Amino acid sequence: MISLFAFLIVSALGPVLAQTSEEAAIKKLLKDAPTAFFKRDAAAWQATWKHAPEVSSSRMNSGFYFSAMGWDKISEGVLKTFKDDPKPVPIEIVQENHVIRIDTKLATAEFDQTLSNFPDEPATKFKTRQYVVLQKENNQWKLVSQVSTNPESYVDNDVNVEGRMNATGYSLLFAKKVDEAIEVLTLNVKLFPNAWNTYDSLGEAYAMKGNKDLAIKNYEKSMELNPKNDNGKLALVKLKE
Repeated sequence: MISLFAFLIVSALGPVLAQTSEEAAIKKLLKDAPTAFFKRDAAAWQATWKHAPEVSSSRMNSGFYFSAMGWDKISEGVLKTFKDDPKPVPIEIVQENHVIRIDTKLATAEFDQTLSNFPDEPATKFKTRQYVVLQKENNQWKLVSQVSTNPESYVDNDVNVEGRMNATGYSLLFAKKVDEAIEVLTLNVKLFPNAWNTYDSLGEAYAMKGNKDLAIKNYEKSMELNPKNDNGKLALVKLKE
């Protein structure tokens, strides 16, 4: 027979253990989502999200903001990425400094995420702060809202100027303002003529414009500066088909 003292201990620890278990489940989900994305595992990635009109995904850095609302919109963009670039990417993912708050079937999570081991830039580490809302559905936690921001993008330095201009160019591309994007990205190339990524972005803009010759020219320049630019390789193959 369990003693009263033991019963009181078990009763007191019950909520703590349950909370710890839920936090572990949430942390696993948060890691599973980007892991499935970079593995190009569509089924596993889709399983991490709630499929509903109210879900949202946003990315914002200094000079850049992009948001998708609704499961159909979010999944459309990601599945297109999988189709266009189906090869798994061996990215290393580190998540730390979690702050998780749980209220029955709702939870919020904040954490730092670092991506590294990029094929074209193995020394690069991309750091973001993630803000996530989750909901429990059929006893499984699902992503409902995700906001990703890069704190380092707000630091003033030459690299950040290049990144801000590049982000501005992409913001214009997302808004279907291709001519304006080309103007910004062309200026970025002039300001940073030795940065391979500026040519890669300008090549993408010209490809969206339908100007294959200039798209190829800029992608080739990007490849000259960085032969490991897999995105440039793939783009050139498609443009030269």
